[in-house]
Amino acid sequence: MTRARDVANIDGLLTTTGDTYYASAAGTPARLGIGSTSQVLTVAAGVPSWATPAASTTSYTLINTGGTSLTGSSVTISGLGGYNKLFIIIDNFSCANATDIFIRINADSGSNYRAAGFGYYGQESTPSLAFGNGSNGNLADRLNLGVFYGTTQAGGASIMIDGANGSGLKTYQVSVGGNPNGYNYPVNQGIYSGSAITSLVFHALTQNWDAGTVRIYGA
Repeated sequence: MTRARDVANIDGLLTTTGDTYYASAAGTPARLGIGSTSQVLTVAAGVPSWATPAASTTSYTLINTGGTSLTGSSVTISGLGGYNKLFIIIDNFSCANATDIFIRINADSGSNYRAAGFGYYGQESTPSLAFGNGSNGNLADRLNLGVFYGTTQAGGASIMIDGANGSGLKTYQVSVGGNPNGYNYPVNQGIYSGSAITSLVFHALTQNWDAGTVRIYGA
């Protein structure tokens, strides 16, 4: 095909602003008409075409069906691989006595956690605030849930983890609440720099869990 014939072919095919010139087969020129607003160029049946992008949705599924009871000094929940987002709810937890409570990702006790946050500590009549690291704060070897103070109190927590299925940094947000006479109120945001998440371990440092149910949702 000469250059003059190439130009004639293009001129004859491209009739509308936004048309695209492509090969529908070897040596066979063709026209792809302009798509609609917000459509994207894709490939269907081996040739270019316009398509409307699928709506971005996040659909969560309960991974540990029925929930997992907290008992003993630690509880491991596995089978969490393949989910990029994890949402954890801990209902009505309590411990035998005062103790630090926390989560370790993949049973990892290395210095792979980093968080910034605050907590409301102590009895209601003498509250105090604590920021950053410390025994009641955000330690480098754990995802901190705070300190449980009372034997007859109950608490609840929610944890959101993003990027769980990747090898890069995972981000998390933690909110914990309980009776003001028996618990602190930490709110943390942080990162975990270890490997993709396949399990979570729920620890009561020096005591046992008396009660509580963990439900983990993945997307």
